[in-house]
Amino acid sequence: MPKLELVLPIYLGASDEILDKGVGQVEGSSIPIGGEGTHTVLAGHRGLGTKEMFRHIDELREGDVFYIYTWSETLSYRVSEKQII
Repeated sequence: MPKLELVLPIYLGASDEILDKGVGQVEGSSIPIGGEGTHTVLAGHRGLGTKEMFRHIDELREGDVFYIYTWSETLSYRVSEKQII
């Protein structure tokens, strides 16, 4: 996430164990591999002791762009909505 100067790994699922390691892809949403009509939902903690994680996620605004790097390509995503729960 260039705006936040943040690089985190993405894991499948969003259990507590996964979110302790990085960002989780919420089950039922699209796996972040791109493609027309896909919608990926990502979840992450706002900080864990010595890990920054999504501590400054509130600074993202609708329209901000971030990137997901796969083995074969770089995908760009635009923030369309955010929920802090």
